[in-house]
Amino acid sequence: MVTAIKKALRSRGLQPGKGEPPRRRPGTAGTSIPVAELRSSNFRVKKEFTDYDTDRFLKEGFGYMANFFEHSLDELVRRNPRLERDFRRIDARRFNAAV
Repeated sequence: MVTAIKKALRSRGLQPGKGEPPRRRPGTAGTSIPVAELRSSNFRVKKEFTDYDTDRFLKEGFGYMANFFEHSLDELVRRNPRLERDFRRIDARRFNAAV
């Protein structure tokens, strides 16, 4: 199988183990700068978060963590049948768990 792969690479003009040769930008014959390196490095876009965004993040983040914790307890009990667990959400920002 390896021989077939090497043969296929050679038929495409590639050397096995060498990877694909770097592509050159059109009109830059003789230069040694691969296309992947010819780009701007300043792609940051400033994001302003509103109070609504922050509040939604906190609610969704807490909900995710509470679900993760509850399901982790379920898996712990599933793998260790002698254990019992209790998980209770107290309110939107608190939960209680016991094993």
